[in-house]
Amino acid sequence: MVKVRMNTADVAAEVKCLRHLIGMRCSNVYDLTPKTYVFKLMNSSGVLESAESEKVLLLMESGVRLHTTVYMRDKSNTPSGFTLKLRKHSRTRRLEDVRQLGYDRIILFQFGLGENANYVILELYAQGNILLTDAKFTVLTLLRSHRLILVLVLNIKSFLPLDMYMVGVCDKRRICQDLREQIRIAVEDTDTVISRDDLIVIDSFVVGSTVF
Repeated sequence: MVKVRMNTADVAAEVKCLRHLIGMRCSNVYDLTPKTYVFKLMNSSGVLESAESEKVLLLMESGVRLHTTVYMRDKSNTPSGFTLKLRKHSRTRRLEDVRQLGYDRIILFQFGLGENANYVILELYAQGNILLTDAKFTVLTLLRSHRLILVLVLNIKSFLPLDMYMVGVCDKRRICQDLREQIRIAVEDTDTVISRDDLIVIDSFVVGSTVF
């Protein structure tokens, strides 16, 4: 039977292989389908016999796969808004890091350094997702949003913890329940009547929410 999805071991092996791409610059991003994107990476120092710069095509399909390819598929004539956003924040930047988050099927790509860094986060579980964040992991754009958790009540702010990506789905639900309980207790301690404006439900991930 042909494998149609990558498991955790596949992701770990692929990430190890992809780390040799660190140091290459992103020259462009293309969308093949609404869920499939190709990052064109170039290494000016790695000149081939033909005198051309070394080029690598990195394919990401949300929820399904991640790998390099030598074949350039037919791309969209008009790039999507999501593609344009990826281009704006990753093109010309150097790939500084590639790593798997915990033991989950989530891969983080860091383009740029310091405050100018941007992160592309690929989720390969369930329906999948691709997120673009800034250096503080605030979401700039994403493929798919879904409701996850209450993150702000009055002056009480809770960020989605990195631990969420270190555990299984059942444990993620438990962490969400624990955070909701902490928020409930904190609200009761304030002895304040909560209005609709005080309670903000974020569809996570959405643009402007914080990942970690």
